[in-house]
Amino acid sequence: MISICIPTYNRAQALSQTLTLLRNELQKASLEDQFEICISDNASTDETPSVIREFNSHYFNLKTVRQSTNTGFQANTRAVA
Repeated sequence: MISICIPTYNRAQALSQTLTLLRNELQKASLEDQFEICISDNASTDETPSVIREFNSHYFNLKTVRQSTNTGFQANTRAVA
């Protein structure tokens, strides 16, 4: 399995666009079962949690972590791996 890891903070629109693109491309190539999408949300204050909830129904291999406080870029990046 190949992991696509996405650390994020207050990037709801970009995350939605990225997940839509990934979903469409993986479905076209019939590769959904060969990839997992891992997202670490660094305590976003925008609509990022809603975007993640929405896409949970589209991905069988979506794994998410939500930080309780902003841990900074490096810690959030480590958490997504």
